Amino acid sequence: MIFSSAKAAFLAASLGLAGCVPMDLPNQPYNLPTRVGPGKANLPTGTAVSLFRQVCGATAPSFAEAAPQMRASGQFSEAPIDVFYHRSLNAQFRIYDNPGNWRCTMVFRSDSGAGALASSFAALRIPGVGVFFQTTSGGTYSAIARANGL
Repeated sequence: MIFSSAKAAFLAASLGLAGCVPMDLPNQPYNLPTRVGPGKANLPTGTAVSLFRQVCGATAPSFAEAAPQMRASGQFSEAPIDVFYHRSLNAQFRIYDNPGNWRCTMVFRSDSGAGALASSFAALRIPGVGVFFQTTSGGTYSAIARANGL
């Protein structure tokens, strides 16, 4: 196929800009059986606990600094619905930092199994918050840090 120089220039410019386009983030949370975010890597137990501790544990009990830290890290994309999607891991966070409703929630996919994950999250001790773990659907899990006394 032969392109005119104008068509070739347009094609080159279009392809060159394709890498600069921001991720297409949903207006609703991902609701697919195998994905909770744009990242494709499911989280092993250690990674899930470490990421939860990094985002929720480090900013407890108000979680007010969680969103600014995720924005600054470059590891997350923020959707218009106040959900932060990890760019490479199959995980998302939602922060509720309103007084009286302080929560940090991580939804993620893992192949580790509910038992191992539940034990690891139950062992977490984060000052000022309770940590809860739940199975959402086969292979999808939620970990929630909620400020004590609420």
